[in-house]
Parts: sequence; C-alpha cells; structure tokens
Amino acid sequence: SVIENRPEWRQFWKKEWYSKTEKSISEIEYYISAGKIDESKIVLSELKSGYESNADIVYAEALVDLATGKYSEVLKAIDGLNVLNPGNEKYLRILAKAQTGASDPAGASTTYSQLITSGVADAGLLMLRADCYRKTGETDKALTDIQKYLEIYPENSAALSLAGKVEAKSGDNLKALEYFSKNLKLHPNDPE
Repeated sequence: SVIENRPEWRQFWKKEWYSKTEKSISEIEYYISAGKIDESKIVLSELKSGYESNADIVYAEALVDLATGKYSEVLKAIDGLNVLNPGNEKYLRILAKAQTGASDPAGASTTYSQLITSGVADAGLLMLRADCYRKTGETDKALTDIQKYLEIYPENSAALSLAGKVEAKSGDNLKALEYFSKNLKLHPNDPE
C-alpha cells in the first residue's frame, strides 16, 4: 500500500525498540529456559563487561545464579533490588523461586502472597503458593488456593494431583482418593 512505501514508515520498522541490556536479559532468560546455562553465563559476562553495575545487571546475574542453584546469592541480590523497587513483579518472582530452592516455603508463600495481592494476573501463583503451604503444613490454606485454581482450570492434572496430596496430608483419605481418581479418569497416561 501507499503508506508502507513512505520513508517514514520504513524508518519506523528499522528503529531499535529494545536496549542492549534488555536484549541481553532476554537472551539469558532464553538460554536458562533451554537449559543452556554456559551460554547464559557468556551473555552475562559480555553484559557485565560493557556496562556499569545497575539493577538490570544485578537481576541478570540473579537469574544465572538461580539457574545454577546459588540461592543465597540470589536472595542477597534480590533483597537489594527490592529495597530500590519494592513490589517489582520480576524481582518478587525470582525471590520466591530462590526461597523455594533454599527450602524456605514459608518465605516463598509470603512472596507469592505479595504477588497475588498486588494484582498479578497469573493463576499459576495460586498453585505455587498452595505447594508452599502444603510443605509448611498449612493444608487449609493450600486447599483454598487449589480450589480457586480448580475453579479456573477444573481438569488440570497438576492441580488435581496436588489437591489429592494435600487432602491425604490433612488426613482426609476419601477426599484424596476422589481427587486422584478424577485425575486418573481425565488423564489416564499422566504419571502425576
């Protein structure tokens, strides 16, 4: 069309929309999700050599530390970032993962609660918090979160399995069997 051939339009598409730091963080997140930790370390090293330390670089380093199991390093870094920017969703998410990895389900459930009450639209947070509650023995709270999640995703295998585990832990074996049976009926080949 006529608009696409105009120089202003072509310039619009050539514009760099993301900074080098943002691109590097995305690359690190991708490599970590693909299990390529060494590649993520290389990108982090390049990022650190090109810029002074700032919140983005501390966050990127925390991502790599989390992927390598250095939970105490992540906790220190994210605590510092939370002082500068309390309530930041990406900082709270990585904090909760580090707390879970460091065997602190009580701390992680508190962090997941912060994310949920701040209005983050992610039902998966209910499941993560429910699992933390299960680990701390707070079965009533865990069941409340699982029920909320099952209202949204009534046939979710992981939720039905977790509901069964929580019910069994709370002593209600009949209810646990009901959840496990429903899960088996809906997902016969699922190992959960």
